[in-house]
Amino acid sequence: MTDFPCTACTEEMGAYRARKGYQLCRKCYYKQTEHLTCSKCGRLTRILPTANPKLCGRCINAALYEGKTCKRCGRETLPHKRTTYADGTLACSACAVQLAPPKECHYCKKVSIRVWRDLKLGFTEPACPQCRSTRNTTPLCAGCRRPRNAEGFRDGKPYCKDCLPTGHPPVIVCVTCGKTKYGFSKTQCEDCAWEASHLRLLHTLKPQLQSVWARALFESYHYEARIKTLRGPWRNALKRDIAAFQDLESVFSSAEELSGVLIVRRLGHQFSKKYRRVMSFLSYMGYVVLDDDPDFGLELAISRIRALSTDDVPWIQAVTQDFIGYLLETRKKANVQRRTQRLVRMAKSIESAVRTAIRLLRYCANNHGAESVQDITQEMFEMALADKLHSFASGAFLRYHHKRKLSFHKLHRVKVPAPPIPTHLVYSEEERNHFLSLFQATNDPRKNHWALIAQLNLIYAQTIFDLVQLERSNVREADEGYEIRFSKVFIPLDESIVPSMQRWMTQRRERGAFDEQNTSRYLFPGTRSGTHIQSTAFQNYRNLHGYDARRGRVTAMANLVLGGIANPRILQDLFGISQSRGHMYIEQLGASQQRVAGHVMRRYGHQ
Repeated sequence: MTDFPCTACTEEMGAYRARKGYQLCRKCYYKQTEHLTCSKCGRLTRILPTANPKLCGRCINAALYEGKTCKRCGRETLPHKRTTYADGTLACSACAVQLAPPKECHYCKKVSIRVWRDLKLGFTEPACPQCRSTRNTTPLCAGCRRPRNAEGFRDGKPYCKDCLPTGHPPVIVCVTCGKTKYGFSKTQCEDCAWEASHLRLLHTLKPQLQSVWARALFESYHYEARIKTLRGPWRNALKRDIAAFQDLESVFSSAEELSGVLIVRRLGHQFSKKYRRVMSFLSYMGYVVLDDDPDFGLELAISRIRALSTDDVPWIQAVTQDFIGYLLETRKKANVQRRTQRLVRMAKSIESAVRTAIRLLRYCANNHGAESVQDITQEMFEMALADKLHSFASGAFLRYHHKRKLSFHKLHRVKVPAPPIPTHLVYSEEERNHFLSLFQATNDPRKNHWALIAQLNLIYAQTIFDLVQLERSNVREADEGYEIRFSKVFIPLDESIVPSMQRWMTQRRERGAFDEQNTSRYLFPGTRSGTHIQSTAFQNYRNLHGYDARRGRVTAMANLVLGGIANPRILQDLFGISQSRGHMYIEQLGASQQRVAGHVMRRYGHQ
């Protein structure tokens, strides 16, 4: 209590009553007020007869906070979803968590803002999210499948106090659907409880959007989410994804204005990456076109490389922006003109070329003190190339350098003869068999697809980049096992891979939130609708087993040639290996060089 005396009986009272315009304790307030109609909302309630205007407590409270916004995000706050601070400022429920003072976890002693008790899980002391996950010893009830303290055991399984008598949740008549079902709560079945939870969430989140089109779009998104799954992490994801619709509302005026290119251009590539589920929904509903639009991939690449050069010195930023403009201009001309020279057209190639140019400019600025692009000499360029810059990507910068005439002396690459085949990378027969048995023994559903990809890499000499883009139509069932097509011809799948392929075809499903089953054209569907998994994600599986995909491909090509293939056209038609590369392997390891090939395998294959 504070030192606010009641004006009628001098008893101390709370400060909130003084804020509402009167200094009366509860008893005196009831003595002096009458049942009157609020002049604003029309509600019949107790109001002081002398008050002018005659407002109820709710309207007085709303007037106190009218026009005030959250001090962190700047948005208007809902009356039941805000926190008031001593200095008179407000915070919405989402920002109040971020503004809370950090506390120390009782178990790991780490300081975090998300530290609280959870008595249902047995944490009587404040615990951080990591400890609540790793130190949770509360068993799952075998009846209701929720973490509950075991009241007893039936057939060796733990049960909570509600499920122990019968071995399942109590049977109730659901007040919503009127059916007799197992109770999820005391009054509702599980389906109706989750449905009500989703509807409450919708009514809570939708008012945070201001425009009509954004509210309708979010309501449609919520409806699709409710259809896809009534249970699971969707509810928590919706709380985060409301921010995506608020961002879209801030830069677009209607749903018809939405497009994948404009979203990336105005909100950045980080938005597309963070809100993959929202982007999948927009693509699913036909508002935007994502990966099927080449300009979308190009805009993503441009956004990434522009963010990459934000911390560079001004002259590097200026050259980078001019180089991007040159590449885009060249790409536009290449669509209408036939050019004999190599041009950078694909989005990934443009991104690679710009990244290489940035590394070149940084190298010259940091190691040789270059203060402009005119200071770059041939010697600097050759030293940068020796620092493993990609030759083709650096070639794009050279063409730009010559076209813009950025210096009096032209830069050029020193031609290096093509290296022989990397026989030192060939796995020994023992190592090859070890990896094959390791991949074939993989039964983890989260790694089955990577095990299958690794086997295709080690047996058929396919790159990881090509394998993740393999389409479902390139695999078909045969009388015995499967047939697969890497280039032009279907070939029988090796017997050792058939079990892994069967496991994956049984387990395979579309991972995109809004993908229907058997609609993705890719053999390995990605998390965003209409996409495939990314080759960079193979790194975790590779590091886990110490497997090198490049060495696996070299080993596969060497084994194919040593197995008797003596025509590079066969390697091209069956496995997509270029004729020049195939000719090189056949010339050094083929039938005409069996004695040399045996020597190479004996010498290098066991290193």
